[in-house]
Amino acid sequence: MSSRCRSTLGCCGCSQSITLLWTVLLFSQMRTFVTAGTVAQWYFSPPSDRSTQGTTMRMVRFALGPQFGTLCFASAVLVVVQMIRSAAEQARDSSREEGGNILMSLLACMLECIASAIEFLTKFALIFSAIIGEPLMASGREAVEMLRRNLLKTIGVWWLPPMIVQFAAFTLSVVWGLGLYITSRMAWSHHENGHMEAVLTGILSGGITLVVLSFCAGILLDIVDALFVCYATDRDRSQVTKQEVHEVYSQLPIGAVVEQPDGTRLYGAPADSSSRVRYVPPSEQATQVPLV
Repeated sequence: MSSRCRSTLGCCGCSQSITLLWTVLLFSQMRTFVTAGTVAQWYFSPPSDRSTQGTTMRMVRFALGPQFGTLCFASAVLVVVQMIRSAAEQARDSSREEGGNILMSLLACMLECIASAIEFLTKFALIFSAIIGEPLMASGREAVEMLRRNLLKTIGVWWLPPMIVQFAAFTLSVVWGLGLYITSRMAWSHHENGHMEAVLTGILSGGITLVVLSFCAGILLDIVDALFVCYATDRDRSQVTKQEVHEVYSQLPIGAVVEQPDGTRLYGAPADSSSRVRYVPPSEQATQVPLV
């Protein structure tokens, strides 16, 4: 085979891999978009409003219609992120082969940080796009400006919830697979290949459980991120739409919700050392109490 043919086959294989990755990421972004839009419609709807019925299918039609280009663009950005991570992995391998080259290690670290930041910003831009209906770039700019105005520490939803949820999904999958292995081993102890059948049953059941729980965990994490954006939108408008959500986020050191004399709730500035009042979350009696 000539070098030209090998080059052509290599390009075809690379393009097929990129297309497959882009397609998988497109479905993932569609899940995030639909989940965020559904959560936002529930969040901002009045308690007695029935318009939240059918919001999931409404968001699916919206994702496959006007916002399909936004989803494709977000997926393409994440494909570039995966390429950056592949380059970072190659830099790490080169560093190991060269006996710990410090420059290659620093390059790998920088590429990984860039990839993580782009992925994180793309996800929040897509969530904001699902809420306001703007293109990805415009939504990203507005999301960053809104978070910056309210000084929200998004690191709390960056690594902590995914770590907890994914670890729980992995642990439950291992426990389930191990439990089925033990049960099958006891039930098939008289079979000639009972041990091998029990091992295969445990591995297969654990793998299927991990896939299902990972999908559910992804939806749960999308809900957490969407609620965070809705909460940030409330802060930007100085209002409280869902008190139970604000009860959770009011525990963070980023200000507090204060009930006004007319019964409305607004955000007050965090108390400093020179302040003579303190603020309480909406679960407590929201009055200003002099500090002793």
